[in-house]
Amino acid sequence: MTEDGSFTDANRWLLETVMAGPVDKLDFRIPKGTTFAKELDRELRRSSGDLIRCTKYYGRVEDLRRYGLSSILYSGQRWNGANKLEIVATGMMKLPEIASEITGVFDLNPMSAEIMRIDLAVDVRG
Repeated sequence: MTEDGSFTDANRWLLETVMAGPVDKLDFRIPKGTTFAKELDRELRRSSGDLIRCTKYYGRVEDLRRYGLSSILYSGQRWNGANKLEIVATGMMKLPEIASEITGVFDLNPMSAEIMRIDLAVDVRG
């Protein structure tokens, strides 16, 4: 990644190449302190909390699909406070749709989000 937060040619190639294939889900690391998108922030504040859980590594996990998004939000990583955005069902999404998903959740340049994990939807015989 370059100093201005944009992808290097190698990272852009990786994203465009992988997104042309059978990707099941993508996980992005979002830095601690990154604010939520205004509309989602209002929804989360009104949330009753009945569908929120926690895990061994994250203080809060919330399925954002009930808000019309294709993501699961993991916030407050227990050691460094970072967040994880898991975008599910990415198999038919194009790169601009993934970027839109990120900006629908967080107020940041989507190209500055760090890819943590790429799950491929591939069956392996054996």
